[in-house]
Amino acid sequence: QAVCELKPTRLEVLPLRPRRPPFETKPSSGRGARLGGGDSSFAAMGHGTGVHNAVFVTNFLRGVTIGVLGASSLHIAQSCGVPQNYFIAARGVGLTLGPLLFARPIWRVVWSGNSQLFLALALAVMALCEVAIPRITVGALLYPTFFVMGLAMATIDISCDVVLTTVHREKCSVPLNIINAVYGLGGMIAPHLVVAAPRHVWDLLVIANLSLAVTLAGRRLHLGKPKGWKMKIRGTSPELKAREDPEQGRGDATPPLLEQEKPPLRVLYVGFAFIFLAQATETAMSAWGFTFAVTALGQPPSVAALFPSTFYLFYTSARIVVVLASTWLPPSAFVQAGAWCTLLGAALLQAAVRAFQPGGIYEGSEGSVYFWLACIALIGVGTCPQFAMTLAAIRQHGALKASHLGWYRTFSNLGNTSGMWLPGLVSLPNAELTWAFAGFCIMSAFVRDFPWRQASAAGGGPGRVEAQLDRRAGAQK
Repeated sequence: QAVCELKPTRLEVLPLRPRRPPFETKPSSGRGARLGGGDSSFAAMGHGTGVHNAVFVTNFLRGVTIGVLGASSLHIAQSCGVPQNYFIAARGVGLTLGPLLFARPIWRVVWSGNSQLFLALALAVMALCEVAIPRITVGALLYPTFFVMGLAMATIDISCDVVLTTVHREKCSVPLNIINAVYGLGGMIAPHLVVAAPRHVWDLLVIANLSLAVTLAGRRLHLGKPKGWKMKIRGTSPELKAREDPEQGRGDATPPLLEQEKPPLRVLYVGFAFIFLAQATETAMSAWGFTFAVTALGQPPSVAALFPSTFYLFYTSARIVVVLASTWLPPSAFVQAGAWCTLLGAALLQAAVRAFQPGGIYEGSEGSVYFWLACIALIGVGTCPQFAMTLAAIRQHGALKASHLGWYRTFSNLGNTSGMWLPGLVSLPNAELTWAFAGFCIMSAFVRDFPWRQASAAGGGPGRVEAQLDRRAGAQK
């Protein structure tokens, strides 16, 4: 007989190291740790939107387009026999309606990781309009073309706002200032492009916009969505992961920002009213500076091109100071300082035009152009921080919903429309002074909500949201 004796064998189970997903990199304490809510494994893969860097290029092209339009609109009006302020206002209507129509869809597009295709489509529509504008000779065709162009511009603008406020959240003031700086850089060089190559400048814009659109669409179709996009855009909190359905690959459609404290209605209304006036002041100078210098001041085109260029030069260069000082000053301080500077520049411009223009007491003075440009430079410095810092100042009071961003853009574009329309009916200096004075009065009346210094967290002003979030995080721990 064979006796087989079986002895129990001890089986040890060793813990397995979790396998790192292919898109993760070695954790570090660098930029990725700050962007991903402490998860630094996404450091080398961007922000998850696929368009974050393209946002800055897009705003540069937007600035060039607006500058080209402002410098060539007089020629377009004379060629088609249409008043300049009429077809410019048609674009403003598209800019105004665009945020109302597309704010929530764009928020969903960013939230679902499809920003690349959406922005590529808007750039393609913009390029088609730029192909048509210099070739239209019938005035009736200008209105729908400029209207569609305004819708495309509004789509691009609100996409940029949603991307930057979603990625950077309460620290969005610096990137918002940077995109406005590159926008101003484009506007600064645009009038000189028109003077140097008036027949080809629109073709250059078409090539640039189409190239960027093809690049974004090609990357999306070839590489798919950015790796790790859901964790980066939607966050890495346990509550958010619990709401996501891994079987469907689709998370909760409500962004976590919407669950935070929202700004008071008073702050929203004041911000909307002020940005309307600030954008009207800015747009009037950029769109009508060239025409005003030629028609009202009798300057040649080479000198008239200096008016919008000087405005954009100081509008852009002042952002260096704004970005550096934003680390220790609240956004509302720049809004208040900008209101003062804009009012000073508009008042001096009004006096300078009356003194140096034909029929004035200093008619024909050699220094008249330099004095006009100095006044325009003050207006550029004053309007420089307003769009980005007003939005950032509102954001200090609470998280912004898609509807808030849509209405902010709507009032901003209403100001743009007014700036394009009214200087065709009244004098440019009169319009600038009226808008600057009204904006100054609003900011002075609500200085408690938009203070010069950072309010304490216990005082109910800016900073209270961060304090509430800190207390909530402590309670969860």
